[in-house]
Amino acid sequence: ADTATISTPLSKTLSGWLIAWSYYQNGSPTYNNYAFTLLPKAALIYNTTGANYLRVTFTMKNVGTIFKVLWYDDTHIVGSDENKGGSLAQAVMTEVYAV
Repeated sequence: ADTATISTPLSKTLSGWLIAWSYYQNGSPTYNNYAFTLLPKAALIYNTTGANYLRVTFTMKNVGTIFKVLWYDDTHIVGSDENKGGSLAQAVMTEVYAV
């Protein structure tokens, strides 16, 4: 699974992390055809189950509507190996913004 370390902790953001997904073609991101999803700060603060994961859904041209499974803590986002198969592999996380 791929791991991203985020410099601004989720707990220190106003609303959460905005994740930019780019179309992935021929072994690299195209850095266009973006989709965006929010990993809300509330997911960390109000989590009472200890299971820090969520499924984000988005629609992207040439890909369609897909989901990604993400695990997270205050400074990391970890992608599930499930994200690497089929149409799920056609979009990759390229940027994360503190919002």
